[in-house]
Amino acid sequence: MAHAIEFKDVDKWFGQLHVLGGVNLDVEAGEVIVVCGPSGSGKSTLIRCVNRLEPIQKGHIRVYGESITGPGVNLARLRAEVGMVFQSFNLFPHMTAIENIMLAPVKVKGMARPEAEKIARDLLARVRIPDRADSYPANLSGGQQQRVAIARALAMQPKIMLFDWCSWTSARSWRYRSPRRSSRRRSPIGPRISCPRSCPTSRHLQKAHMLRWRPRPHAQRTGSTPRVRPSGAASPRGLFEQPAGFLHSPSPR
Repeated sequence: MAHAIEFKDVDKWFGQLHVLGGVNLDVEAGEVIVVCGPSGSGKSTLIRCVNRLEPIQKGHIRVYGESITGPGVNLARLRAEVGMVFQSFNLFPHMTAIENIMLAPVKVKGMARPEAEKIARDLLARVRIPDRADSYPANLSGGQQQRVAIARALAMQPKIMLFDWCSWTSARSWRYRSPRRSSRRRSPIGPRISCPRSCPTSRHLQKAHMLRWRPRPHAQRTGSTPRVRPSGAASPRGLFEQPAGFLHSPSPR
């Protein structure tokens, strides 16, 4: 069975800056992955490659067995199946919370407005801000804006969810509950990859797999450039029992 997400020898440059170097990563359906690392280490770039917001220069990325790096990729279909919550949430300021959530199902999936509104209101209730449906983003707190952004992404019923710089602290007061939970308690919305703003608590990481990303100097004749590789993985228990060893151990050569 194909992996939900597969990185194979992926390299990404921004000009002369080698941001991702030789990345190999498999994510299974239902897994929750948390990518940890300092600012500028390539965490956001990594997840933005999954829905082709960032192109790669070398290697292959597959989503449920289909290549997303070759020519002829249907980007609209890909991004409908791979939801994302951005660092700045990117809510449309001239639309209310419920209008932000309804927009993609109506415009992209051709869903009838009454059905889209029902889904939007249900999702607002699930993230516990049903009373903010008619509020504009400027009238919402940062945490409330994040919940709207999460609801907006979930409204497309994606197979995969990406969270860029998510705030685990603001998410503590709610949990997304699926009406149909697997007996194995796998993620109801498919695999999730998160780049947290702050370190999650052990309660949030019970089901997560930890990946550590660190910039690593790559010696070249012309000088030294940052290069990022996956430099380790650990269970949530390992992170909290030996955080110094996990976060500060030297990267492998």
